[in-house]
Amino acid sequence: MNRYFFYTVLLNMLINVIIFVPEILLDQRFEGAVMSILLAIPIGMTLTVLFVNCISNFPQQGLPEILDILKTKWIKKLILFLFSLIWFSAGAITLIASINITQVFMNPEALTFPLYLIFVAAISFAIQLKSDKVLFLLEIILILNLPLLAFVFFKTMGSEYFSWDAMLEVSTYINEAPTWSAVASATYIFSGYLNLVIFNRLFPEKITKKWFVVIFVFSIINLLTTFFIPIAFHGADGVSDYTYPWITTADSLRIDYGPIERVIFLFLMLYLSLSLLSVTIHWHVALYLAKGAFPAKTEKKTKWITWGIIALLVIAGGYLVNILESRLLNTFTRYWMNVRILFEIGVLILLFFLSRWKRK
Repeated sequence: MNRYFFYTVLLNMLINVIIFVPEILLDQRFEGAVMSILLAIPIGMTLTVLFVNCISNFPQQGLPEILDILKTKWIKKLILFLFSLIWFSAGAITLIASINITQVFMNPEALTFPLYLIFVAAISFAIQLKSDKVLFLLEIILILNLPLLAFVFFKTMGSEYFSWDAMLEVSTYINEAPTWSAVASATYIFSGYLNLVIFNRLFPEKITKKWFVVIFVFSIINLLTTFFIPIAFHGADGVSDYTYPWITTADSLRIDYGPIERVIFLFLMLYLSLSLLSVTIHWHVALYLAKGAFPAKTEKKTKWITWGIIALLVIAGGYLVNILESRLLNTFTRYWMNVRILFEIGVLILLFFLSRWKRK
């Protein structure tokens, strides 16, 4: 089962392309983004290792069961509600961005409401599956997509438009002081470990250390490619002109003798499936956290009321983004990233004290 822990972290690494992490870092490429990336790797790894070590003291228990240690029940409900809200927001950001990308790059004539209705209905069905089936789905989709994503990656590295000089130019700003928003955004690639608050129920054994080494290697590759490849294609100055720099980068590639000439269509289909999978994982965790905060007698009624409200909020949020400006979602994501890392540290501190309490 250890590999499923790696899959949840890997999914977050891959999906950061969709949820504005590259744009946040690229906006600060001359103002500390390079140093922020270098700091984010040890910070993210430290949080991951400490969190896994703490939650491993509660084998086959999720956060709702762990919080039963607390004598004050309203504190447990408050923690679970806040965590559920944060994780629901993560899925909502990815979903709204995915639908926005679908309308802009794949089908500009598509109506907004039917898209939201189809996506939310499909995801709402998937999140109610058992946790082990959700992880099996995660494994299947990653196995199918990773070879194609690797192909796109190597295609970019071998492109005639790839400029090492632009990358080296931005690298010279390594001495610039890191910023909080850039560090918070870069550490998001590690946040998949938080899914253990529910999926830990399926892990009877401790997570072996070799997976931390694998995550460390993948995090370096992921952050450096996420940040530098768009710069190599669009230049140190021109890269800031794009809302979705990685999608524009994919549009610069061609497969001369392939059945699909433009790489952007392959790239969008791959990331659309990954983004829907990411939303499913986040909302599945959010759903089971919310269940832990309510009595079992009202679970069914509460579930449908909750997801009805969620569907309305997501659709309303999507309309708001489309009516006002797509960058509104980017701005919200920046603030959400800053709050998220503080929340992760807070959850880690809570688990640390609960694990010490259990030992005593």
